[in-house]
Amino acid sequence: MKLEGRGFDPREFFKLVEEAINSINKGDSKCVLSITEGLYRTIVSRAYYSLFLRIRKALIRKDMKKLMKRQRSIHILVIKRLRKLGYNDIAELLNELRQRRTEADYDLTKHVDRRTAIYSYNLAKKLHELIDKARLDP
Repeated sequence: MKLEGRGFDPREFFKLVEEAINSINKGDSKCVLSITEGLYRTIVSRAYYSLFLRIRKALIRKDMKKLMKRQRSIHILVIKRLRKLGYNDIAELLNELRQRRTEADYDLTKHVDRRTAIYSYNLAKKLHELIDKARLDP
């Protein structure tokens, strides 16, 4: 669904919600979703958040809570903290995925396609593996 000349139509997100709710209401154990740009954007966003929340949980300490009050973006703070702790490779990849998530969530003029969704998934998978290897979280 596109609005002529306006880029992505955010109503596609609600269409995904409707499809999921319909599956829930039918009592289905699996949900079948239409493959649309809305789904691609959702994949990019959830791939990022699966990592951001995992890393944030591992890094939260009293000193982080104090820094959070002064820092405008917890997302940037987590990336800075990773760098400070020497996890530069994880920080760089997380920052790349964060930028893709920001575009997918907020830039309606940018087309998000299958290739972008798959790239973001693969990047997230690699990051989860790096975090496991680094034993960053319990």
